[in-house]
Amino acid sequence: VFVQLAVDAGLEKLVQVGHRMGIKSPLNPYCSLTLGTSEVTPLEMANVFQTVANEGKRCEPYAIARVVQPNGKVFFKQGKGNCKQAIDKKIAITVVNMLKQVTSGGTGTAAALAGWPEFGKTGSTNDLKDATFGGCTRQICSFVWVGHQKQLIPMSNVHGVRVFGGTFPAMIWHDFMEFAMRGKKVLDWPPAPKPESAVVPNVVGKSEEQATKILAEAGFSATVKSVASLDVPAGKVARQSPPGGSRATAGSQVMIGVSNGKAPKHTVPDVRGLSQSQATKRLENQGFNVKVTYAKTDDQDRHKTVRSQSPGPGVRAQGGSTVTIVVWKFSPQPSPSPSP
Repeated sequence: VFVQLAVDAGLEKLVQVGHRMGIKSPLNPYCSLTLGTSEVTPLEMANVFQTVANEGKRCEPYAIARVVQPNGKVFFKQGKGNCKQAIDKKIAITVVNMLKQVTSGGTGTAAALAGWPEFGKTGSTNDLKDATFGGCTRQICSFVWVGHQKQLIPMSNVHGVRVFGGTFPAMIWHDFMEFAMRGKKVLDWPPAPKPESAVVPNVVGKSEEQATKILAEAGFSATVKSVASLDVPAGKVARQSPPGGSRATAGSQVMIGVSNGKAPKHTVPDVRGLSQSQATKRLENQGFNVKVTYAKTDDQDRHKTVRSQSPGPGVRAQGGSTVTIVVWKFSPQPSPSPSP
């Protein structure tokens, strides 16, 4: 999904945004970029998380905040840093609220802090050779990398633990942040902005290709389902949800049911024991034709009731097909002849 999203957005644009957010290492505009095939440093990733936490504004990181002389005089003090808006504020806040779910109920619950809102993201490489966790509170961001310094060694059993982002990296991040946040105010980000809505186009009667294109142009994605319908030619859209003319969240999915040209199937009801008229009415209401045959009975109470049916109850059959019912018909036994 993320690879397709990157292709749709434009790989070159993805690289540009990555650099604007704080990555200085080379990024190759390949489809695999979203899977982590370009190496970056923990400092760069911490800077990227800071950009998101700072509502899209990226600040140039620095190592020395101030230098104090032995006599207590401040020899050097770093200013606020060079900060620029890297991504739209609404997008950053939306991402923050999405990534909150990682620590509240996703793969990063080990990083959840007791007293401050936070967001974060776990990361792992193939064969568990690297594991990471990055995240932020409103005031502080940090990034944790766990691995072997000189070579790539799988961490499939470290003290009995398979190491991925949600294990040791998340635990380390948690313990560091609990200490770093002591005495700081409890601050949170604004809620995610409400998504925009748009009018859903009516694509009933269109071909699958036409409907998909029309929906895409209106900002929706189509999910296709084959449906039985004799009223709509095969290959055409027989129904959609949400319906045309309604409003829905922009970018959401619209289900289109494409006709297969066949009659829809219904479940054959159980009509055994009913009167002939009751059974016929129930079957016709379900879209079936009814054929009646008769069987003789000398029990007058069974007269005009259904003895059996074919197909049997519970069978799925196409609408318009025929269900045969066998109806009892009273036929009294002939009186015995008198003895001579």
